[in-house]
Amino acid sequence: MHLSKFLCLPFWGIWGGFFFGFAGALLAQEEDGLESPKEVIAESEYFTEISGKFEVFEQNNVKGILFVIGGADHIGEIESSENWEKQCMVADWALASVSIIESEKRVDRRDEPEVRGNLERQLFSWLSEKTKDMSSEGQAPSELPVFLYLIGDGADWFLPIVVDGDLRIAGWASKAARRYPNVTGPPLPGKLPEGQPMIPGTIVGVKGRNRDDWEFMRTIRKSDPRNRVSFVPYQSPRNSDWYADEFALIFFQELAVIDPGGGGMWLHYESGEALTQDVIESEEIDVLADYIWFPSAFVAGAWNALTEFRPTEPEYVVKMFSRRPLRTPNFVDTFELHHNKLGKEPKAILLVAVDSKRPQFYFQSQEWVDFARRPGWSLMVMNVKNGAKVRSHNQMATWLETQLFNFIDKGAYKDQKGIPIVWYGIGKPSYWMQRIMVSRPERFVGWASMGATEFAALPQGTRLPPGLVIAARPETHFPNLFFLQDIRKADKANRVCMIARDDALISSAHTDEFVMSFLDGATSQSREKGFWLRYRDGNKLTLSESKQGVDPADYVWLPNRTVAGAWNLLSRERPQIPFPTIKKFTIKTRLEEQPELNLFIRIPGRKKGEPKDMVSGVLCFCTWQREDTSLYNRLKRPDDPLVSFADRNNLAVITWNTAGMLPPGTSIDSLSEEEEKALAKKFDTIGEAWMNGIEKVCRDNKLPDSEFLLHGISRGSTYAHRLALRHPEKFLAVHTHIASHYEHPTEKASNLMWLVTTGEIDGGYRASREFFLEASEMGYPTLIKAGPSLGHSMRDDIEKLSLQFFDFALRLREAANMRRENPKEDGDAKITAADLFRERLETASYFGDFINHEVYVKSEGEWVPEGQRILLPTEELANAWGAAPERGY
Repeated sequence: MHLSKFLCLPFWGIWGGFFFGFAGALLAQEEDGLESPKEVIAESEYFTEISGKFEVFEQNNVKGILFVIGGADHIGEIESSENWEKQCMVADWALASVSIIESEKRVDRRDEPEVRGNLERQLFSWLSEKTKDMSSEGQAPSELPVFLYLIGDGADWFLPIVVDGDLRIAGWASKAARRYPNVTGPPLPGKLPEGQPMIPGTIVGVKGRNRDDWEFMRTIRKSDPRNRVSFVPYQSPRNSDWYADEFALIFFQELAVIDPGGGGMWLHYESGEALTQDVIESEEIDVLADYIWFPSAFVAGAWNALTEFRPTEPEYVVKMFSRRPLRTPNFVDTFELHHNKLGKEPKAILLVAVDSKRPQFYFQSQEWVDFARRPGWSLMVMNVKNGAKVRSHNQMATWLETQLFNFIDKGAYKDQKGIPIVWYGIGKPSYWMQRIMVSRPERFVGWASMGATEFAALPQGTRLPPGLVIAARPETHFPNLFFLQDIRKADKANRVCMIARDDALISSAHTDEFVMSFLDGATSQSREKGFWLRYRDGNKLTLSESKQGVDPADYVWLPNRTVAGAWNLLSRERPQIPFPTIKKFTIKTRLEEQPELNLFIRIPGRKKGEPKDMVSGVLCFCTWQREDTSLYNRLKRPDDPLVSFADRNNLAVITWNTAGMLPPGTSIDSLSEEEEKALAKKFDTIGEAWMNGIEKVCRDNKLPDSEFLLHGISRGSTYAHRLALRHPEKFLAVHTHIASHYEHPTEKASNLMWLVTTGEIDGGYRASREFFLEASEMGYPTLIKAGPSLGHSMRDDIEKLSLQFFDFALRLREAANMRRENPKEDGDAKITAADLFRERLETASYFGDFINHEVYVKSEGEWVPEGQRILLPTEELANAWGAAPERGY
């Protein structure tokens, strides 16, 4: 007889007595139960409902709280079930149930921790309020153990607090999770992780999720062998959810009576055998991870009875061999390579590049394994996540390229020199794979890029293998379309296709299926060479059209008719956007620190029939960046605030690279007088080169050559304000942000409009304040703002103020032009926008309190000291100056 069947007989005898021997107690207590109605307990734009119900069955003897959080369907079943009530009565627990329903508005990945934190605080505050008058013998309400049962949406949102080790929770169970929190990786051999192990818990399997739940359990065990967790896999419809819920309840009840610091027993997940001392002493993490924990033999018996079938790895997946470097630079958070040849001598490598907490989804997916096996490829998954300090994209791309090809050519595939690669990138890794492919195109035979928001720069003449560009969301359609254009214009023979994806129309499963079909067709040896379809309407490129020299960016390439049919069906969104023109112009500087000044010019796109020489102005943007790709990518993003502002106002955008003019670690405040003069001379040289380049750019592209808007940030502010002081005739208005140092203002630059911004805790705060005060004394029309609690970074409140300032400057320019054209008073013939700015400051109705960041109507803030007042000439500027920050950049 199988062990589980043998154990089943005495187990059900004990369990049946336990569950059904309290009918008398139930009848005796039925009238004393206290039930609160369902109530709204939290509000969030991301949830349509967050409501709860709290029930107490013995007011003066509550020994614990069963806290169930899940979707409306799950919670409805629990609230209507008498069995849950009975179990709580037997254990002397209160029952708290919370129903959460997500709204259609999706939470940005970056905002999830904040949303989860707010939700957690509101739910536990509600729970604390409900239990404040309760106690058990020797226990205060705050000490009552909380047993957390997370189901569906509840598991998705609250499993991270279990992983983080919330001290309010005595035990947990998870059921029907769809996403799993990140768990810190395995410790070094022979060394336990620091800190306490996780709170004990169990994972209850549901249909179709056994593999994922088992993998999550293994991750928890491998991260720390002390972690006490068990897993009950889904069996079949005959072992219904009822049994699984009963197991969670008995797990909690037994957990409540054991010693919190120890106790319980360990069984091998597959064999059910007890953990031996030999296994413990082996300290082999993979072996220890096969054992799961139960609070008592009673619970272990229940598990044995329920789990005749204990799935682990599917048969179609062979072991993946993984590599992680011992150390990674600070610009890399995660780098992993997982691979299997799936045969003796694969013809190519299918490389899937992801940023995922669960990269195994791809190498344990039957669809992807089968897809790689059919043409005789191996399968490799590269899991890569940026670190917090990616200052140089070139550096990051070079590091990844080195790691990848060292692993392939000097390691796993050293016997197959130059093995070709087919890659599929998802999200940010798509960008890094683009960079690697452009660097070494000869190694790749096919590719697909999905969800990229940044794109590799392609030098003219770059020949790439056939590929597919997928815009993952509507807001990224334009930059992906721009990348398609870049590829086609780099070499008109480049075969590339694009899909503008919309989650509402195309599921991820359909997308993956199309990627497989495209890559299969693009890399096959069939005689069919594919054909070109016009992107906007799907019409085939005719011979006469090809002879007319059509714009290569108008057409996409499909490898065969089958793929073309799928593309025509799935590519419903085909945005038609007038492309801007982006050019690069390089000028020599004769300066060692920056031998070349690379000017990038973005001219707004024009619809057919519109003249191309109607640009009304130029917005110059000077940043800290020095790499071409970073500058180029920014100009390609129509959602960038500065680029969007320029498009709305029909302005060209010009940006350029910058470089440090001092040796690393040298403080500008420590320079001698001679060293300061030498530094100023370097900026004289930069200014001359910039002037020569700008004049040629404006002349060649028919752009206005004066009254530029100038925006500088960080090191770019150092460049920007020095350019404005040296060549004020070129500019209309200047905004400098978080500059670390300023030159003294000059008389000739006093006819420019200035906005100086910094952060309260930025190192350049004092320098910015001093420049503003000195410039104001010289009659500069200028504003200043120090972002509250802001360090050396940009933030949305500063960005809004900047755009409002530039908008005001453009309106004053138009007003000054009209005054000069139709003079009515003395001086109107020579009046400037800066003169009008001064007039508005003199009659300003608002001012900002520089120290306290409040805005006042002039007549109502008389108590604010004059030295703290920043005059604000319009209501729009006053609103922008006083706007609260929302998110940093």
